[in-house]
Amino acid sequence: MNSHELKEWMDTHNIVNRTITQFWNYLYSYQNDDPINFALKYPCIEIAELEPLLSTVSYTLNFQYGDTLEMVTCRLSIDQNEIKIGVYESLYNSSGEDLDDFLTLSPSKKVSA
Repeated sequence: MNSHELKEWMDTHNIVNRTITQFWNYLYSYQNDDPINFALKYPCIEIAELEPLLSTVSYTLNFQYGDTLEMVTCRLSIDQNEIKIGVYESLYNSSGEDLDDFLTLSPSKKVSA
């Protein structure tokens, strides 16, 4: 998949908006489902001050366990008050279906890119 095809695929599957929506769903679900652990793990997080920003979109061929998995990763930088405090990644298969997602926040320090 070349960059033009990837951009078309992203538009067709609304990847950026879906990833941003999934980030908020992930964050609010964690906060609502496990408020004590959320508060302990992220005491400095101010949800109203968070801003998810598109960082990268990449196409990957993953060769594991004798299978080839084609996937696209959409990565967001998570900023709080213009300081990068984490990343959120959402993985999609070549049909645009969700595979997995990951959130890493480190509110006590700036996270390197």
